[in-house]
Amino acid sequence: MRKIILLLLLLGGHIASAQIESMYSMYQINPLVTSPAHSGIISRDAKGEFVAINRQQWIGVQGSPRTSILTGNYQLKPKIGIAGVFAADQAGPLRITSLSGDLGYSVRLNTDWKMNGGLRLSVSSVSIDYAGLTAIDINDPYIQVNKSTGLKPNTGWGLHFAHRNGSFISVSQPRVLTYDFGNLSGAFKDVAYTYLQAGTSIQAAPGIRISPSAMLRMASSVPLSWDVNLLANLSEKIDVGVIYRDKISYGARLGVPFSKKVYVAYTAEFPLATLNPIGVQTHELALKLSLFEKQK
Repeated sequence: MRKIILLLLLLGGHIASAQIESMYSMYQINPLVTSPAHSGIISRDAKGEFVAINRQQWIGVQGSPRTSILTGNYQLKPKIGIAGVFAADQAGPLRITSLSGDLGYSVRLNTDWKMNGGLRLSVSSVSIDYAGLTAIDINDPYIQVNKSTGLKPNTGWGLHFAHRNGSFISVSQPRVLTYDFGNLSGAFKDVAYTYLQAGTSIQAAPGIRISPSAMLRMASSVPLSWDVNLLANLSEKIDVGVIYRDKISYGARLGVPFSKKVYVAYTAEFPLATLNPIGVQTHELALKLSLFEKQK
């Protein structure tokens, strides 16, 4: 199975074409954002954790995307987990705010593999504020008034298959329904993405563990998008890694566990192609707090 996962990581670049949606980089630290199947999956010896991520994309560009994410995850029972996700995203005049609650359940498939399934219930609000925009046609009816969907319910699902050696495959759809503004939608088009992830963990040398992973994003009527990550853990004291997002950006990551309860990570991304001449960068910072120690 590990060979199959490694093949998926290598083939990802040949079956995808581009990324079209905003996406944060450190999904290994905060996988709940894309999959409710991680409810109750807690690292190390804790029963719960909080993770906060802030992403500032294309620094220096007016209206550039900004994303803030806060998640809480708790192992309620050995096979049952609950979680919550709050996310606020802004890109120019477009603002998206969402709040979700997750329920996860774990099943042992055999001595090597375990499956985690998760369901999500959420509410979201999508709005467009045209204040400050300069329109070519000021009489365009689609920009005469601001738009908002109001609070809309949604649902999502995820499946995560994990091997005891660190390999995993997961598929998820964090939201099933799409949003629109009715007759005022104009060119606005929302799609619901399905995420496919795969990764493994290899002891490359004493004190050095290498963890490659990849993510594919799929939706109807849009091109596939993908990225690959390579993370190295050095003597459990520091993480260093690189990321490549197809035709969009490349970057580097640094993670430091200050204690068993506190982990801080930082990623810097540098754009490819179109945005490269103006030197814009993307910065992402993550803080993870592990709480409620498990009883021995």
